[in-house]
Amino acid sequence: MRENTALFADGVGLLQLQHTGRIRMFGQHASLLFEAYVIGLVERLQRDAPPA
Repeated sequence: MRENTALFADGVGLLQLQHTGRIRMFGQHASLLFEAYVIGLVERLQRDAPPA
């Protein structure tokens, strides 16, 4: 459940930054940041998964 909440918060935060134009202050792109977050999430879940 914690990962779901973090994923939602990250997505909403990036959408807010994108739609207000404030993400430009950081010289970043919301889609690339979200993609990096999801890749990291998948890696963490695979690493922490119990052995089959």
